[in-house]
Amino acid sequence: MIKKINIGNILNVKIVLSKIKGAPPMKNSIRPIIVSAILLTIFSCTTSTDADVPLPITTASEDALDLFNRGYFHQSQTEWYEAKGLYEQALSMDPEFILANLYVPETDPNKRKGFRDRAIANKNNGNDAEKLRVEIYVANRDGRLKDRVNISKELVNKYPNSSEAYVILGNAYTSVRDFDNAISQFNKALEINPDQYRAWRGLAAHQVAIGNNILIPKSRQTKALALKYTKGMVKSRPKAPFSYQLQANVERQYSDFAAAKPLYQKMVDVAEETGSSMKGSAYNVFAHNYLFGGDGKTARENYNKAIAISKTPLAVVNVNIYKLQSYLFQDDYEGALRVAQELDSKINTLGFSEASLNQQKARVEFMRFIAYANNQQEEEAFTALSARKDYTTAAMSLMEIDEVIQRDFDSFNAQMEAWHYILFGKYDKAEEQLKRLYPIASKIQSPSALDNYNALSGMVRLFTGDTPGSLSYFNENINPENYQYYSYFKGLALKQAGQKEDARAIFDYISNYNFNSWEAALVRSRAKKQLEP
Repeated sequence: MIKKINIGNILNVKIVLSKIKGAPPMKNSIRPIIVSAILLTIFSCTTSTDADVPLPITTASEDALDLFNRGYFHQSQTEWYEAKGLYEQALSMDPEFILANLYVPETDPNKRKGFRDRAIANKNNGNDAEKLRVEIYVANRDGRLKDRVNISKELVNKYPNSSEAYVILGNAYTSVRDFDNAISQFNKALEINPDQYRAWRGLAAHQVAIGNNILIPKSRQTKALALKYTKGMVKSRPKAPFSYQLQANVERQYSDFAAAKPLYQKMVDVAEETGSSMKGSAYNVFAHNYLFGGDGKTARENYNKAIAISKTPLAVVNVNIYKLQSYLFQDDYEGALRVAQELDSKINTLGFSEASLNQQKARVEFMRFIAYANNQQEEEAFTALSARKDYTTAAMSLMEIDEVIQRDFDSFNAQMEAWHYILFGKYDKAEEQLKRLYPIASKIQSPSALDNYNALSGMVRLFTGDTPGSLSYFNENINPENYQYYSYFKGLALKQAGQKEDARAIFDYISNYNFNSWEAALVRSRAKKQLEP
């Protein structure tokens, strides 16, 4: 379809162009932009259906737009490396490009803040869609998730024929756990454009684990729906490795590791064929499949393959942490600590900025803390916990700190110290930290804001013999779909209260949770023991 877009901004000599859906080929050179005295009409082609009106984008360069569209395309299928490079090229042509600044997947905290601040500062130079997208980002960043929903509604109202607008609203509803409305918005997006990849992905995210996504309750998950949505992803983008990852994840989620294997291999093959940076990720998730299929040795061979071909320093750290967690799943704390030491010995050579380096070292110390604490090594656990705080403080000293960053820092420190004291039976000290945590968390506009407070309070009461009090906290949004670790202790409380079937359902869920997270790593084997006669 050919769309006409009328542009009348001759003062800033900015051109508003229609976003081209898909990944168009990059132009070889920057073409001069000719602006008439009154009006400029631009023709652009799109692969969207006739009913799908792309959200408008403001930029000074057609070539920058081309690069942005390609970057946005790769970003939607989690090809962060490709996306970052394309966004950076776009920004080299138009440094004020609002959406490129807003979405570039920069991991360095100072650079990321610089990009986002530039987008925020320039939002009034953009169109209505861009202004609202910036406001959605700010609301999400600040934890104002209800505001995020309301602003996303404004976007849909202004652009009711844009499938992407409905996807943005669907994601906003997911963030407040309003899953019915989220699913409804994704389906509306598909009514407009059946090939809307982000909509298929949004639907799939409610049926199959993707990282740390928020899942609908298990009672509403079905393998049939999960396969339907992931097949929609494959049909929409058959050359996206991520499409096959999600298909394979469905089989793994339902413990069919044999059926998952050829799909993960397909992910590897497609990544190889297309030259995608997702090849490293493919070996990583392949490793997960071997791990939960009971082959830890082959799992770690694949983690090592992923590490060897990782494109970025962050990817190297991430896969090493997955490898570390593979030992935790086997209650091998010494093995986990060896991986932490190996990572520690090379992390300085990976090329992180100083602020990012301190952040990553803090992550390593967090994993050390987990290993030591769960192996009941109190002194070593406290040392690791203190080191994590020190590295985070060092990172913050190199950053421009705002209220949100400080809030998150204070909140996490209180959580960690409360957890440490609980694990070593110092419940009075744990309560002191929880009193610090509550006023911080209660001010955050999010349905999950108090989850850590409630879960840790539940653990204190469980271990001090107050089973009813424990359940009163655990029943506040603590479910295995969101929190495998905390839910294990909720299961213990239910068992103590005589609610054995409810407890068993939780232990069963955790025992069959086939995704690599530190939460599941700490309690999966314990949950299996609870199911033994």
